[in-house]
Amino acid sequence: MRSSYRIFLIGVFLIFSVAVAGCMTIPSDEPVAEETRPVTLPDQVPSGTWGGEPMDEPLIAGYGGTLCEITVSGIICGHQAERLIREANIFNPSPDAGNEFILISVTMRRLSESHALRTSPHDFHLRGGDEDYRNVFARMPPTHPHYPDSIPSPEDEVSGWLLFEVPSGRDLTLVWSPLGDPAGFIHLGRGGGDELAERIPGPILSPGTPFIYMDARKSNELSIMYQYSTFRSSFTYESDQGLVSQSARDGSKYLLTCLQVTHRGNHDGLYYLAEIPRISAFTLYGPETIYTPVEMPGRRSDHISLGELYTETILERKENKQGFLLFEVPDDFTLDDAYLGVIPLKETGEVFWTL
Repeated sequence: MRSSYRIFLIGVFLIFSVAVAGCMTIPSDEPVAEETRPVTLPDQVPSGTWGGEPMDEPLIAGYGGTLCEITVSGIICGHQAERLIREANIFNPSPDAGNEFILISVTMRRLSESHALRTSPHDFHLRGGDEDYRNVFARMPPTHPHYPDSIPSPEDEVSGWLLFEVPSGRDLTLVWSPLGDPAGFIHLGRGGGDELAERIPGPILSPGTPFIYMDARKSNELSIMYQYSTFRSSFTYESDQGLVSQSARDGSKYLLTCLQVTHRGNHDGLYYLAEIPRISAFTLYGPETIYTPVEMPGRRSDHISLGELYTETILERKENKQGFLLFEVPDDFTLDDAYLGVIPLKETGEVFWTL
């Protein structure tokens, strides 16, 4: 009996010793594996989950246990980017001398189901040489909404535009840095003001092929079609001050692109009027330069000596609008490797035709 009691006391003592030792264990300085983050080395080249992809390919990168797919689907730079920002709000900033605005369309899709990850514009910056360039925050045009701050669910997509101001001519790389830790990059290429060759995403339509879409109300079906182009050196038009003769600058000529927009019919029996795309929605893409339509201040009529201009209007059912867009281009400009782009609505994205 006494022997059994002694064994019982020894057992209690051992259990108490183990419990005390566990409570006095020194906490480890090692982080939990799931919380491991990429480490930034002194030369700013991240280790760990660092992946680089060319612009045509999506970036698959991980951070804190979350796997994401990031795609750059479009870039607008130089004069057109500055025009879009200026038209969005007259109080928006302008780039400093020697700099240009770069608008980048980014889509992020969360691939993994665990570890929710917040995404925001602050997660992205541009790297050019040894310099980093952060987002410029300005009021964005409705056609180019800002990349949002959100927490996507698995398989959800977050899309929007990022705005940067960078020196012209820099070779640029977009860096994804969630919570400030670089986790992936996409090489964009060399800038250079209006001389940056724009990336044209497909599909690209041929002349005479209409693009069909529903208006913003989803009430009316519209089609927009590029038909043909021609060159001229001058034209005249009536203004508030009288007849104006306008000639292309030395070394330049005018390109006229003929368009037709048609109201194809109503689908809901409620709203029969439909707005057609604004002139500012159109862009001419040359091999190295982008162009915007020529403005004619004080013009009294849509008719000029070259024909009827394309203008913004509202169409009723079965009506159509036909007219020219006018661009000033260099004398050596040809229709080869040139494209006309338009953004009918934010939902449609940009549509392209070969000339």
